[in-house]
Amino acid sequence: AEIFFTLARAISEEHGLGLHRLVLIRPGTIPKTSSGKIQRYQCLEKLKQGSLHIVGERCRDTVPDTEPTEASELIPWLKECVAKTLGIGDPAALRSDRPLAEYGLTSVEAVGLSETFANKTNRDLPTSFIFDYPTIDDIAGQLSGNVKTVSRPTKISTPVSSAEAIAIVGMACRFPGARDIDSYWDNLVHGVDAVREKRDSLLEEASAARQGGPAASQWGGYLEEEFIKDFDAGFFGVSPREAAMMDPQQRLLLEASWEALANAGYPANRLPKTRTGVFVGISGNDYGKLQHEMSAGLDAYHATGNSLSIAANRVSYYFNFSGPSIAVDTACSSSLVAVHQACRSLQSGETEFALAGGVNLILSSRLTSALAEAGMMSPTGRCRTFDQSADGYVRGEGCGVIALKKLDQAEKDGDRVFAVIRGSAVNHGGRGNGLTAPTRQGQESVIRGALDDAGLSPRDIRFVEAHGTGTPIGDPIEMSALANVFDEGRPDKSPLWVGSAKSNIGHLESAAGI
Repeated sequence: AEIFFTLARAISEEHGLGLHRLVLIRPGTIPKTSSGKIQRYQCLEKLKQGSLHIVGERCRDTVPDTEPTEASELIPWLKECVAKTLGIGDPAALRSDRPLAEYGLTSVEAVGLSETFANKTNRDLPTSFIFDYPTIDDIAGQLSGNVKTVSRPTKISTPVSSAEAIAIVGMACRFPGARDIDSYWDNLVHGVDAVREKRDSLLEEASAARQGGPAASQWGGYLEEEFIKDFDAGFFGVSPREAAMMDPQQRLLLEASWEALANAGYPANRLPKTRTGVFVGISGNDYGKLQHEMSAGLDAYHATGNSLSIAANRVSYYFNFSGPSIAVDTACSSSLVAVHQACRSLQSGETEFALAGGVNLILSSRLTSALAEAGMMSPTGRCRTFDQSADGYVRGEGCGVIALKKLDQAEKDGDRVFAVIRGSAVNHGGRGNGLTAPTRQGQESVIRGALDDAGLSPRDIRFVEAHGTGTPIGDPIEMSALANVFDEGRPDKSPLWVGSAKSNIGHLESAAGI
């Protein structure tokens, strides 16, 4: 049992697969070729025929048929169910306070156990139940109704006044199928599907990798090539040699920042030496990796041209800003966290004006292929958000930048105000059922934190732009969190509308939030 458990955990951690059956055979009896290679087919046939020299084996079994009748029996019964599923001989070896993912429980098995618990206890449990309650103690508490009261998070700050609210005074973007804000809005209004099957290759490697990768890697929310290839280096004071080594993400940020300022009515020469901050969400660096693989003509410009921190610094340098200049990498939430940091900087007086946003480009399909192998990519090539046919997501590209000021100052200066940010919050879900698995409790907590920060109640909210990637586990968890928060005190005639632009343009990862 100990060997089986150890191997099951190792296989789950390394490959994301569950070990179904372990067979131990006498040393020296495994079928091999004359050159010493394992004969896998022969092993399988001998196993089926029962002719292997087996000295021990263990197989995952079905869960117990009996269910507990008393709350005191619940934890032992749950341990027995989990032990049977994982092939652990002694249920007592399971610690009830540890996430089941640590014992090698896969997402498919987690869904199966959720359904089993629902059937055996005659309860209506979501398929994401074990992701919401990752330990046996958590599960027992929910099934028995003996749930420990968790205090709501304290307010991150006092409710926002007009002097603390943040105004969006300028915007610019490059998104799939859209070269600016107006065309992007028109695409959303008319339901344009900007996801398409591969872009004409920018580099030989990118094209070749896409041609040979899984089917899912052929689809994406790609920008037009002109947005990546064409760059007026002289306009931004960059030499042609340096421009060639610059990550196109840096070029996009320069262009979008210039346009966001122009959209706000601030020409480039109006803000030099001001406490203007730049906060950029950025995660990928395909361009730098491709340059390393080509190993041709790398110079000092390669270092500055492909550093994530320089993506923000270059904007500050060109416009001669003296405020904070920060690159943020928190994966899919990068640009949201960048906006949050910009708001906090403005509210504290650290900055008087801010640019915030995110950027993401797919210049190599290697990561896409790896994600497809992990089962994250949609084999049918669409983000089917909150749909029964959801089967994963597609990656997208783009860049978005907004210009921010404190609302009272924007009103005094006569700025055009597109929208107002009244509150924001950042957290981590803590330990859940796996490193990449979301937790409903964490999502609820951060939403409540943002509402408290804004001095708003759940019923004040009419629409939520969701993460909504189109995954069969993530979407139900997110919708459950939204329902638990926004159902509170909401009149029946005032529904909460929920949507996700990912169904139009794909998942822009570090630029998804913006």
